Amino acid sequence: MGQIIKVHCKCGFDSQIILGGSRNSYLEDSSYPYYCKNCGLVSANMASCRDDFDKPMNCPICKSDEIIPYGTNELSSTKIENEIKPDITKHKENNFCPDCKDYSLVIGPLISLFD
Repeated sequence: MGQIIKVHCKCGFDSQIILGGSRNSYLEDSSYPYYCKNCGLVSANMASCRDDFDKPMNCPICKSDEIIPYGTNELSSTKIENEIKPDITKHKENNFCPDCKDYSLVIGPLISLFD
């Protein structure tokens, strides 16, 4: 089941991100929020690297390989020990904002679920 989640920052940045995919297509199309150094916040299809989180991803907009998944120590000022894979449920606050470049982006709350 996919989710639409609101993200916002004290600077005024406000957006919605898709997390996951539908029951029929999640194996081929499963979105996850990434930070692209060129485009900012993007939803990239994480299904292609489901078994290998070290596999390079490309931005769906500019095709740059300089994208980083949210839910990691790299984009959060809150550090999680022994982090294995991206997990935005552990990094809901203090995330890197693509607008103001401060660690004040908040991920959540859930807006809706889709099937």
